[in-house]
Order: sequence, then C-alpha cells, then structure tokens
Amino acid sequence: MTSRTEEAEPESLTLSDPLISEVQTHTLKRSMDPLHWRKVAAISGVAAVGLGAYGTHLFKPQNPVYKEVWQTASVYHLAHTVALLGAPLTKRPHIFGGLLTAGILAFSGT
Repeated sequence: MTSRTEEAEPESLTLSDPLISEVQTHTLKRSMDPLHWRKVAAISGVAAVGLGAYGTHLFKPQNPVYKEVWQTASVYHLAHTVALLGAPLTKRPHIFGGLLTAGILAFSGT
C-alpha cells in the first residue's frame, strides 16, 4: 500500500503534445464568430421596435410617467442596438458586444 505522498506525479503535458494541440484547435473552432453580434443586434432591433410600438400604441398606464419611462427605455434600447452593429469592427468584439447587451438588459429592461 502506498501513501498519498508516495504516489507518482502524472506526466506534465507540453504544448507539443497532440492532445493539447487538438484541444486548442477545438476551442478555437467553438469560439463565437464576431459576426454573430450582428445576429444579436438584429434580434435586439426587432425587440426594440416591437416594444417601442407596444409602448406607443397599446401601453396605457394609469400613471403617465410610466409611459415616459417606457419611451426612454425604448430609445436607449434602440441606441444600444445600433452600437451593437459595430461590435465586429472593434478590437475586442466579445467584450464590446457583451457590455452593450448587458446595458440593454440592465437599463432598458428595468
């Protein structure tokens, strides 16, 4: 019986190992294409226009201040969506797109 301190250390993997190379290649293939942010912007734009139309035509709150808040959120949502179209052109499109999407959810969704 061997104790835990006497167990053999596993061999370390180097960058020249085929397994590491395969994992890195697989990871690169699975990463999100920067142009996918345009699809996110398209979905966000459809939602912005739909919610803006709802707010203009169907939303009848008892307090008129809520209607102003809804319109402001719709404008912010649409402005963030337009900026999101430029995400693939930035140096770090995933950070830029992620922050804009978070902004839409945080500021237009609350």
